[in-house]
Amino acid sequence: MTYETIEIIRGLIVYYFGIQIGMSILIVLLGNIMVDHFKLGIFDKPYNPITRFLTYLTLFFFGWGLYLDEKLSKHNWFLKKLLMLVANFIAFWVCIIIYYIIKYFLHAIFL
Repeated sequence: MTYETIEIIRGLIVYYFGIQIGMSILIVLLGNIMVDHFKLGIFDKPYNPITRFLTYLTLFFFGWGLYLDEKLSKHNWFLKKLLMLVANFIAFWVCIIIYYIIKYFLHAIFL
């Protein structure tokens, strides 16, 4: 593997983690507006392979914030926002740690 390929892989990893954190922060800031908009792109019970694929693809890229919102829905508004901010802060640092671990292994194996 060349150095450019490793850079592309690292960029895709950063892109994926950035989308997850960004969508989760948007859900914290905009609340139900963003959740309702997000739920327009997924199907609750996908009935054919195309809708199933689109639902899983959407959840793979944007599902972290929706998952947190659903899990924290039993709390009141303020506590829910606070817990989501704490979860986003922790997830941000976990993503950074995972990124550097993957970066280290990519360089150790392929360079």
